[in-house]
Amino acid sequence: MGGGRTDLARALDTFMAAHRGALTPHTVVVLVSDAKTLAAAAAHLRAIRACVREVLWLNPLPRAQWVDVPTVAMFAPYCLMHECSTLGHLERITRRHLEPERAGH
Repeated sequence: MGGGRTDLARALDTFMAAHRGALTPHTVVVLVSDAKTLAAAAAHLRAIRACVREVLWLNPLPRAQWVDVPTVAMFAPYCLMHECSTLGHLERITRRHLEPERAGH
């Protein structure tokens, strides 16, 4: 954290350095962020996406506000972004993407 904002690029760089070997075509990476972060994170996200089955991005901002956050469009090619600010949202997302019968297991 710096200046009240998360440095997602740095966090993803650290994640890749520590856990790259755990990223397989069966892996689902889940990010929780409002996407108000450095554009440099897009390159890291692209590298992660190339290694895994899916990247789910849980965004606590209402979907209507995403147009006001330029980095949302930058991250879109590399993840499935979902509005997620309630337990109900989280339940629907996990059922949709993480249940074994829907995930292809």
